[in-house]
Amino acid sequence: YQVAVASVDGDEGAIDGIRKKGIVVITYGNLHHAAKEELFWIREYDCVIVNTSYYLGSIIEISKIRPVIWWIHEPPKYIKASFDYLNKYRREDFEEISVYAVCHPAKRGMEECLPEKDIGILTYGIEEEAEKRGNRLKNGKVVFAVIGYVSPIKAQDLFIEAVANLGEEEKQKAEFWLIGSINEIGFGHTVREMAEKEKGIRIFGEVSREEMGNLYNEIDVVVNPSRTDLLP
Repeated sequence: YQVAVASVDGDEGAIDGIRKKGIVVITYGNLHHAAKEELFWIREYDCVIVNTSYYLGSIIEISKIRPVIWWIHEPPKYIKASFDYLNKYRREDFEEISVYAVCHPAKRGMEECLPEKDIGILTYGIEEEAEKRGNRLKNGKVVFAVIGYVSPIKAQDLFIEAVANLGEEEKQKAEFWLIGSINEIGFGHTVREMAEKEKGIRIFGEVSREEMGNLYNEIDVVVNPSRTDLLP
């Protein structure tokens, strides 16, 4: 297969990691609003998978060129916002687009916007990153980790609040890790301040894929707090 990943922009580290796997990366700032004339390069591919509702406008244009699988992962209110923003679409614009959702909440969100469309479920998986090992409790502590960029949608603050509500005896038996890019201002600053009050919490910040693979070997429980995220 010839595979390419296209996006409006991207993190340099992520792009480099994808390219090292032999995958072409295409960045185009107007991709989410691109007209058919701007999408001539799409003809190089046999099928296009779009995994966000934010590209609603260009999805319709792409479907005029190549078959499209629209794979939705946003919560219902985000999906509705995309449809409300582009309110000039016609129902027939989606007739040739195959639509799937990663879970039932996302499916319900799409069904509210496209009630006549048959929406399928297409779950996802992740590559095994950690080596299998025996005794994980080398220091006698259980490691709980939240993995992902620090953002209100990922609810790292709720994770810290939960840790703060534990008794001192429970805290002594565990470590609590936050792994992912974190800003120095705004929500990132708030999370840092909260974490400083709990000595068992460790902030790693952004790490490479290689580093993440090593960290998985030290993690006992991956925690996925979320306010609206459908991909825990």
